[in-house]
Amino acid sequence: MTAIAGGSPRLGTVNGALGQTIGRLLNGKKSAIGIIGSLAAGLMEAVPQIAPALAGPAATLLPGIGSVALPVFLAMTAWGFLGKMEKWTGPAPQARAG
Repeated sequence: MTAIAGGSPRLGTVNGALGQTIGRLLNGKKSAIGIIGSLAAGLMEAVPQIAPALAGPAATLLPGIGSVALPVFLAMTAWGFLGKMEKWTGPAPQARAG
């Protein structure tokens, strides 16, 4: 990573895809969020079958949330992997301004 004028490291293309604020917020956390979220989404799918009494009235809601959340968390995991690949290989060359 290269530093910008303020001394803070510049985000790469992958980590800065959603802007500097969100990129810095998620920098180094995307893989963990994706993996933990994917496990949680998988567990939400299984709760009504494993323990119907624990699920209670939410038994009909949990499978629906899990099926929507799983692709989101898997995408976050893939995005984190791409960010790690970018860190390992170095940032992409920047186009010259002007």
